[in-house]
Amino acid sequence: MAFEKTMTDFVADAAPRQVPQGALILDAGFSITAASPEVEALSGYPPLALRGMPVTRLIPDARSAPLGEPSVLSLLHRDGSLRPIQLWLTCLDGEAFGYICVIGDRRQLRSDERGWLEAEAAIAAIHSIPFALWISGLDGRCEVQNRASLSSWGNLIGKLPDETGLPPAAVREWQDINRRALAGEPVRHEWRYEAGGSLQVFENFVVPVVAGERTIGAVGLSVDITERKKAEARVTYLATHDDLTGLPKRSEMAAAVSRLLAGGRRFCLCLMDLDRFRVINDALGHHAGDLLLKEIAVRLQQHISGEQTAYHLGADEFALLLPLAVEEDAEVLVRPLLDLVSQPCVIAGTGVTSACSIGVSVCPEDGQSVVTLFKNADLAKSRAKHAGGNTLMCFSGEMHVDARARLALEADLRAAALAGQLTLCYEPRISLADSRICGMEVLLRWQHPVLGAIPPDVFIPLAEESGLIELISEWVLETACRQNRIWQDSGYPPMRMAVNISARQFNRALLETLQRVLSETGHPPQLLELEITESTLMLNMNEAVEIMHRLTDLGVRLVVDDFGTGYAAFTYLRNFPVAGVKLDNTFIRGVAVRVEDQAIVRAIIALAHTLKLTVVAEYVEDAAQMKALRELSCDECQGHLFSPPVAAAAFESFLGAGFTSLSGGT
Repeated sequence: MAFEKTMTDFVADAAPRQVPQGALILDAGFSITAASPEVEALSGYPPLALRGMPVTRLIPDARSAPLGEPSVLSLLHRDGSLRPIQLWLTCLDGEAFGYICVIGDRRQLRSDERGWLEAEAAIAAIHSIPFALWISGLDGRCEVQNRASLSSWGNLIGKLPDETGLPPAAVREWQDINRRALAGEPVRHEWRYEAGGSLQVFENFVVPVVAGERTIGAVGLSVDITERKKAEARVTYLATHDDLTGLPKRSEMAAAVSRLLAGGRRFCLCLMDLDRFRVINDALGHHAGDLLLKEIAVRLQQHISGEQTAYHLGADEFALLLPLAVEEDAEVLVRPLLDLVSQPCVIAGTGVTSACSIGVSVCPEDGQSVVTLFKNADLAKSRAKHAGGNTLMCFSGEMHVDARARLALEADLRAAALAGQLTLCYEPRISLADSRICGMEVLLRWQHPVLGAIPPDVFIPLAEESGLIELISEWVLETACRQNRIWQDSGYPPMRMAVNISARQFNRALLETLQRVLSETGHPPQLLELEITESTLMLNMNEAVEIMHRLTDLGVRLVVDDFGTGYAAFTYLRNFPVAGVKLDNTFIRGVAVRVEDQAIVRAIIALAHTLKLTVVAEYVEDAAQMKALRELSCDECQGHLFSPPVAAAAFESFLGAGFTSLSGGT
């Protein structure tokens, strides 16, 4: 019975000398949960016999006793006799937690009133602790709990751990904590269990309760750290996973590759870029771009299985790690991804069809380190991109040779640009109304001292990738404008001069460059025509429209190049301040023989004329094509039928011939 006394005294702030009368702890229903040893002398019942007994069996009028002040009632002794007692009833920090009932003679209660009030304050302090506090006896039953404990686990008073309704694993841990504490070991323990479908985490501090030299119980303080653990898990997750797609990040991919390498596994690393993602992002907004990335991530996760893993490396780049059997063909395994990505979907209410470029490296054939495998897959992906997209390329040794050659060519191009070794050619443009020269297109040429003539479709993309394009384009504009001004000053009639503008150059800096060049050369802005591709306009339509309006404010004409097979449409052209379009050469090749091409060209010309746009056809190779274009009411054309691009001196000879020598045979 010594333990029951200790538990009651603990609740009373360890003041057994201040409360020598009998003490009862009652639950909210007025049933006795604990009793001090002194009650036995008053009632004849040992404390354990009183546990669970309604207090009204012992004190019939206990419920009518006022709170917080003494009252005289009768106690029903175990022998059946009624005995007068003095009773003091007070709440355990609210009626929901129960009551403390002190019984004895009137003189004792009065003399010990101060001590009891101090004990009551201690009880209130225990319940004010924001962490769950509980006390268990030697038998493992909970004898005391505070408000926070009640809130976390419900009523534990008088219950063993396996009677609390907690999950079995949590019960076993609680039993182990109690056993260790009762054995004299202070315990610090993180307690995890599932409750109501969610994870609960508590940090427990449990110490033995020692009276003299004996351990008589255990007291525990449990701190709810569930939210802290969730926050820590979230931080860890965000450090390793992309928040948008939920896929692991680049660092996780590198770690996974290292594990596969350490295990001697054969596998392939796939790097994937979405084609035209910037176009979709700019046309529909960044939110739509995010939705597309999430859709692609979902498709990849649904496609992979087993040890296969997908990653989001950033922006529109994804990666996959696919373990391979000894003789398994990586390309056969990866190729279905092209169809997977290209399946149409609806984003922000708009039907969108995406595509991707994929590069693949295989371990151990293409490398046996993270860096080498990633570099080779990236090189293969770049080749897929340059091949036009929606393509898969597997790494081969020749790619390294080509990459080194490309790097050397880039260095030579930089040297040629700085040394002034690039040249301009001029291709005449013919009016189909009278077969006279009505303008020209300026074209850039590079004669390499060792390799000879380098095609523009080789060195122009190289200039764009290396950042040389702005330097070169500024030189082209300045040189061409000076040359045309010389021809005008020499007495030749004014002619429009077309200059191609790359997507890299089409920005606000172009406005400053043009203003400076036109001012320094004295070239009339209305004779300068800038050719811009459809894809350039669609990269960022809002910015493109703003720049185009500012260019036309300078007096410069704008023409859409390669029109008809890109992303623009006449509905977009209504918003662009353009003066004309140039037909894509794919239509010109068959315009004299294919009814389908004729129908397309006729429709484009008719719609363009409705919008008051000039239509130019390029790559005209024979008289039949020119005749067909004239019949379809095309305005102007250019091509080898009239003259290939020629140097300034040769072009000036055409001008000196009176503008009529390039009639194309008609």
